[in-house]
Amino acid sequence: MIRSEAVQNQLRKAIAAHNLILELHPEGTFKDTTRNKMFHALCDLVTDHFGAIILLVKTSQHDGSAFALLRPLMETCIRAFWVLYIAEEAELISIANSDQGFPGFDTARLALENFFQEGKLKLFRIDKAVVRTLHGFTHSGLEQIVNRYDSNHGILPTYRENDVLELLNQAARFAIMAALEVIQQIEGSPEKPSPKAKALVERFLQIANN
Repeated sequence: MIRSEAVQNQLRKAIAAHNLILELHPEGTFKDTTRNKMFHALCDLVTDHFGAIILLVKTSQHDGSAFALLRPLMETCIRAFWVLYIAEEAELISIANSDQGFPGFDTARLALENFFQEGKLKLFRIDKAVVRTLHGFTHSGLEQIVNRYDSNHGILPTYRENDVLELLNQAARFAIMAALEVIQQIEGSPEKPSPKAKALVERFLQIANN
Protein backbone atom coordinates (compact mmCIF):
# COMPACT_ATOMS: atom_id res chain seq x y z
CA MET A 1 0.00 0.00 0.00
CA ILE A 2 1.35 3.40 -0.99
CA ARG A 3 0.95 6.02 1.71
CA SER A 4 -0.77 9.30 0.86
CA GLU A 5 1.23 12.50 0.96
CA ALA A 6 -0.69 13.53 4.09
CA VAL A 7 0.34 10.37 5.97
CA GLN A 8 3.92 10.64 4.73
CA ASN A 9 4.06 14.22 5.95
CA GLN A 10 2.67 13.24 9.36
CA LEU A 11 5.21 10.43 9.53
CA ARG A 12 8.00 12.91 8.87
CA LYS A 13 6.72 15.05 11.73
CA ALA A 14 6.49 12.04 14.05
CA ILE A 15 10.04 10.94 13.19
CA ALA A 16 11.31 14.49 13.80
CA ALA A 17 9.53 14.58 17.17
CA HIS A 18 10.97 11.20 18.17
CA ASN A 19 14.46 12.34 17.18
CA LEU A 20 13.95 15.54 19.17
CA ILE A 21 13.07 13.56 22.31
CA LEU A 22 16.23 11.49 21.97
CA GLU A 23 18.40 14.53 21.22
CA LEU A 24 17.20 16.56 24.21
CA HIS A 25 17.15 13.76 26.77
CA PRO A 26 18.50 15.41 29.92
CA GLU A 27 21.93 14.96 31.44
CA GLY A 28 22.14 13.35 34.85
CA THR A 29 19.66 11.28 36.80
CA PHE A 30 17.05 11.59 39.50
CA LYS A 31 17.69 11.06 43.17
CA ASP A 32 17.55 7.30 43.59
CA THR A 33 14.00 6.82 44.91
CA THR A 34 11.26 4.37 43.98
CA ARG A 35 9.10 7.25 42.73
CA ASN A 36 11.77 8.71 40.49
CA LYS A 37 12.90 5.39 39.06
CA MET A 38 9.33 4.37 38.26
CA PHE A 39 8.56 7.73 36.67
CA HIS A 40 11.68 7.77 34.52
CA ALA A 41 11.25 4.13 33.42
CA LEU A 42 7.61 4.71 32.44
CA CYS A 43 8.47 7.82 30.42
CA ASP A 44 11.23 5.89 28.67
CA LEU A 45 8.67 3.23 27.75
CA VAL A 46 6.42 5.94 26.27
CA THR A 47 9.26 6.87 23.93
CA ASP A 48 9.69 3.20 23.00
CA HIS A 49 6.00 2.86 22.13
CA PHE A 50 6.14 6.06 20.08
CA GLY A 51 9.08 4.76 18.07
CA ALA A 52 7.35 1.42 17.54
CA ILE A 53 4.17 3.10 16.24
CA ILE A 54 6.26 5.08 13.76
CA LEU A 55 8.04 1.97 12.53
CA LEU A 56 4.80 0.03 12.15
CA VAL A 57 3.06 2.80 10.20
CA LYS A 58 6.12 3.23 7.97
CA THR A 59 5.80 -0.36 6.76
CA SER A 60 2.29 0.37 5.38
CA GLN A 61 1.41 -3.19 6.46
CA HIS A 62 0.98 -3.11 10.24
CA ASP A 63 -1.53 -0.37 11.04
CA GLY A 64 -3.53 -2.69 13.28
CA SER A 65 -0.52 -3.28 15.51
CA ALA A 66 0.28 0.44 15.49
CA PHE A 67 -3.25 1.30 16.65
CA ALA A 68 -3.00 -1.38 19.34
CA LEU A 69 -0.05 0.48 20.87
CA LEU A 70 -1.73 3.88 21.24
CA ARG A 71 -3.63 3.05 24.41
CA PRO A 72 -0.56 1.47 26.11
CA LEU A 73 1.44 4.57 25.17
CA MET A 74 -1.17 6.93 26.63
CA GLU A 75 -1.76 4.78 29.69
CA THR A 76 1.98 4.54 30.37
CA CYS A 77 2.26 8.34 30.18
CA ILE A 78 -0.71 8.74 32.53
CA ARG A 79 0.81 6.23 34.97
CA ALA A 80 4.09 8.14 34.90
CA PHE A 81 2.41 11.40 35.91
CA TRP A 82 0.31 9.59 38.52
CA VAL A 83 3.49 8.15 40.03
CA LEU A 84 5.19 11.55 40.06
CA TYR A 85 2.38 13.71 41.40
CA ILE A 86 -0.29 11.62 43.12
CA ALA A 87 0.84 8.22 44.38
CA GLU A 88 1.50 7.80 48.08
CA GLU A 89 4.86 6.35 49.00
CA ALA A 90 3.18 3.27 50.46
CA GLU A 91 1.36 2.68 47.16
CA LEU A 92 4.62 2.83 45.22
CA ILE A 93 6.32 0.38 47.54
CA SER A 94 3.34 -1.95 47.25
CA ILE A 95 3.47 -1.76 43.45
CA ALA A 96 7.23 -2.31 43.46
CA ASN A 97 6.73 -5.41 45.62
CA SER A 98 3.95 -6.67 43.31
CA ASP A 99 1.44 -6.50 46.17
CA GLN A 100 -0.86 -4.29 44.13
CA GLY A 101 -1.08 -2.95 40.59
CA PHE A 102 -1.30 0.52 39.14
CA PRO A 103 -4.73 2.19 39.14
CA GLY A 104 -6.82 1.67 36.03
CA PHE A 105 -6.67 3.97 33.02
CA ASP A 106 -9.72 6.05 33.95
CA THR A 107 -8.96 6.15 37.67
CA ALA A 108 -5.45 7.52 37.12
CA ARG A 109 -6.59 9.88 34.36
CA LEU A 110 -9.39 11.41 36.46
CA ALA A 111 -7.08 11.74 39.46
CA LEU A 112 -4.66 13.72 37.29
CA GLU A 113 -7.45 15.92 35.91
CA ASN A 114 -8.47 16.76 39.47
CA PHE A 115 -4.86 17.34 40.51
CA PHE A 116 -4.22 19.80 37.69
CA GLN A 117 -7.63 21.44 37.89
CA GLU A 118 -6.35 24.54 39.67
CA GLY A 119 -4.10 25.33 36.75
CA LYS A 120 -6.95 24.70 34.32
CA LEU A 121 -4.77 22.25 32.42
CA LYS A 122 -6.71 19.63 30.49
CA LEU A 123 -3.72 17.53 29.50
CA PHE A 124 -5.36 14.23 30.32
CA ARG A 125 -8.97 14.90 29.37
CA ILE A 126 -10.10 12.11 27.04
CA ASP A 127 -13.70 11.53 25.98
CA LYS A 128 -15.17 8.23 27.21
CA ALA A 129 -16.03 7.21 23.65
CA VAL A 130 -12.39 7.69 22.68
CA VAL A 131 -11.28 5.55 25.62
CA ARG A 132 -13.64 2.77 24.49
CA THR A 133 -12.26 3.02 20.96
CA LEU A 134 -8.68 2.80 22.24
CA HIS A 135 -9.62 -0.24 24.29
CA GLY A 136 -11.17 -1.90 21.24
CA PHE A 137 -8.10 -1.32 19.11
CA THR A 138 -5.82 -2.68 21.84
CA HIS A 139 -7.85 -5.75 22.67
CA SER A 140 -8.94 -6.84 19.17
CA GLY A 141 -12.42 -5.39 19.40
CA LEU A 142 -14.77 -4.36 16.61
CA GLU A 143 -12.59 -1.31 15.96
CA GLN A 144 -9.91 -3.64 14.63
CA ILE A 145 -12.25 -6.06 12.88
CA VAL A 146 -14.15 -3.47 10.81
CA ASN A 147 -10.87 -2.03 9.58
CA ARG A 148 -9.83 -5.38 8.11
CA TYR A 149 -12.48 -5.42 5.34
CA ASP A 150 -12.17 -3.73 1.99
CA SER A 151 -15.16 -2.47 -0.03
CA ASN A 152 -15.64 -5.95 -1.52
CA HIS A 153 -15.64 -7.59 1.91
CA GLY A 154 -12.19 -9.04 1.39
CA ILE A 155 -9.99 -9.42 4.45
CA LEU A 156 -7.57 -6.59 3.78
CA PRO A 157 -6.44 -3.72 6.04
CA THR A 158 -8.40 -0.58 5.22
CA TYR A 159 -7.57 1.81 8.05
CA ARG A 160 -8.79 5.31 7.26
CA GLU A 161 -6.23 7.97 6.46
CA ASN A 162 -7.64 10.45 9.00
CA ASP A 163 -7.43 7.82 11.74
CA VAL A 164 -3.77 7.10 10.90
CA LEU A 165 -3.03 10.83 11.00
CA GLU A 166 -4.67 11.12 14.41
CA LEU A 167 -2.80 8.04 15.66
CA LEU A 168 0.54 9.67 14.86
CA ASN A 169 -0.58 13.03 16.21
CA GLN A 170 -1.76 11.68 19.57
CA ALA A 171 1.26 9.42 19.99
CA ALA A 172 3.56 12.41 19.44
CA ARG A 173 1.59 14.61 21.84
CA PHE A 174 1.80 12.19 24.76
CA ALA A 175 5.42 11.27 24.04
CA ILE A 176 6.46 14.94 24.03
CA MET A 177 4.52 15.54 27.24
CA ALA A 178 6.39 12.71 28.98
CA ALA A 179 9.77 13.83 27.61
CA LEU A 180 9.13 17.41 28.70
CA GLU A 181 8.43 16.34 32.26
CA VAL A 182 11.55 14.19 32.42
CA ILE A 183 13.70 17.15 31.33
CA GLN A 184 12.07 19.48 33.82
CA GLN A 185 12.38 17.04 36.72
CA ILE A 186 16.08 16.37 36.08
CA GLU A 187 17.40 19.71 34.84
CA GLY A 188 14.85 22.24 36.05
CA SER A 189 13.08 23.28 39.24
CA PRO A 190 9.72 24.83 40.21
CA GLU A 191 11.45 28.21 40.33
CA LYS A 192 13.54 27.79 37.19
CA PRO A 193 12.27 25.98 34.09
CA SER A 194 14.90 24.07 32.18
CA PRO A 195 16.16 25.83 29.01
CA LYS A 196 16.14 22.43 27.35
CA ALA A 197 12.44 22.02 28.21
CA LYS A 198 11.72 25.38 26.59
CA ALA A 199 13.67 24.31 23.51
CA LEU A 200 11.71 21.05 23.32
CA VAL A 201 8.39 22.89 23.29
CA GLU A 202 9.50 25.49 20.76
CA ARG A 203 11.02 22.99 18.36
CA PHE A 204 8.09 20.59 18.64
CA LEU A 205 5.67 23.39 17.79
CA GLN A 206 7.80 24.22 14.75
CA ILE A 207 7.64 20.58 13.68
CA ALA A 208 3.89 20.36 14.25
CA ASN A 209 3.12 23.57 12.38
CA ASN A 210 5.25 22.90 9.29
